[in-house]
Amino acid sequence: MFGPLRHAGWSGALLALLAAPPGAAQTDLSPAPAGPPAPPARAAPPPAPGTFVAPDSPFRPGTLGFPFTALYAAPVGPPRAWTITPSLGLSLTFNDNIRGTPRNRQSDLIFGVTPGILVRADTARMQGTLSYAPTASFYVSNSDQNQLVHRGFGQVSTILVPDLLFLDARASASVQSLSSGFAQDDNTAITRNDQVQTFTASISPYIVQRFRNLATLRAGYTYSFTDQSRATDRRAPSNTGFGPVGFSASEFSSHTGYAVIRSGEDFGRLLLQGSVNATEFDGQGIYDGAYRRDVLLEAGYAITRAIAGLVEVGYEQQRYNTVPVTRFEGLIWAAGVRFTPNEATSITVKYGRRDGYDSAFVQGRTELGPRTRIFASYTDRISTSALSASDLLQAIVLDPLGNPVDAQTGAPVLPSGAGSLLGIQGGLFRTRSATVSLSHMLRRDVVTLALTHENRRPVAAAPDQTTPQFAQKASSISVSWSRPLDEATNLSAFARYGISTREGRGDTNNYTAGAALTHLINPTLAGSLSYRVSYRDGGGLDGSVLQNIIVAALQKTF
Repeated sequence: MFGPLRHAGWSGALLALLAAPPGAAQTDLSPAPAGPPAPPARAAPPPAPGTFVAPDSPFRPGTLGFPFTALYAAPVGPPRAWTITPSLGLSLTFNDNIRGTPRNRQSDLIFGVTPGILVRADTARMQGTLSYAPTASFYVSNSDQNQLVHRGFGQVSTILVPDLLFLDARASASVQSLSSGFAQDDNTAITRNDQVQTFTASISPYIVQRFRNLATLRAGYTYSFTDQSRATDRRAPSNTGFGPVGFSASEFSSHTGYAVIRSGEDFGRLLLQGSVNATEFDGQGIYDGAYRRDVLLEAGYAITRAIAGLVEVGYEQQRYNTVPVTRFEGLIWAAGVRFTPNEATSITVKYGRRDGYDSAFVQGRTELGPRTRIFASYTDRISTSALSASDLLQAIVLDPLGNPVDAQTGAPVLPSGAGSLLGIQGGLFRTRSATVSLSHMLRRDVVTLALTHENRRPVAAAPDQTTPQFAQKASSISVSWSRPLDEATNLSAFARYGISTREGRGDTNNYTAGAALTHLINPTLAGSLSYRVSYRDGGGLDGSVLQNIIVAALQKTF
């Protein structure tokens, strides 16, 4: 929780069982983590559990539906204190249904320009990565669809005063579809009227003070800013056949003060932790006068070297300016177990009360041999679309290739809502999400299978919301594959099927598949050719929706 700790005996085993990023125990049942990650260690970290690069491969496999127009080469050569890599990408896209409509299909050619910058820092006092690549798209026949979208992620940890004062800063930018929720790496797959752009950033100074082997204290302040808005000012998307979606643009900031004290190895098998968190929101609409506060006492006991019992009890206060006003105030508790037989396996199961209702929490990772890894999670929380994006920013780190992964399990992470088949709505929702993914690594190939389920039910509407909220649920199965054909050429493919249900409209079937061929023309120039097809029907659609996209791209690094 507070950086690398190495202790022998039962205390070391218990710390290994329960060690997690700050606020992890609270994050298990709450969307609000207790603070940023612990200060960086000087030793270069090993690849994160979510990093899957086949042996002898210079490529990264990417996530579902990826790659299309991004850098594919993994970093090579000895590490340097600072690495700055600017790039320029040019693409030509053919889309046979630019508005994603069942009828009156329109095709177009789209020219894309993507300047990018990748910055890595690895010094005695600073470690971090920044990747930013905005894309400007120009439509030949439909200039009303011209757009500029922003994508990127950055995270940096700085030691201000050794062994005492630290600073964590991070930011992200992502784009996703309003009607389906699914984020596309290639924004030309989403009509301009159906796009939602999300920016979120935070900065947190904090102190860490160790009291010998008795306890460790961590206290700090986090300022966070989130802006989620559409590319147009229209209150509802074009008639894509999916019906109007009640979305309200959100812009808010938050101020969080927190303190966490954790017992040390002097307590042997017993681990105690107390935390205080208070977040006050500053914004309009649902965030006007909103707050989240809690006090929590947690205990863990190492029953064996692999199994620890977990208990927590506390008190919470929450308020959101919805219609009617939403308040949660009362006792919170949880009980569960954590199973950590080795470094590759960590499984946490809890059941308790938070946000005014009882819920379960599951998070785990394990390996089935040296080539197969499994990630699983189940969460049940109350939040908004924008608030979920802000909370997610605090729960992820970057792997050695710059891909965002979960700080606790190392599982690959997409932007908030990116893997969802559900549309984005305004207001407060209770969302149950379950995910299981299996990645199998051969000598040159990586194959990933993923299962997801999401159930979203409205709690209360935003004050300015005019479109009624509705319940949604969706399930999906996907498979992706990546293989380097030679030292300079990589082939990847994916397929996905999902079924989504909207209250009052029945089931919608969603099919997506694609492939991408990437070639390193020289060490600084990469070319790619990709194809993606998507098909949707049912759910009250006025006919089926078919979309084919072909992208040819070049990317030059400098």
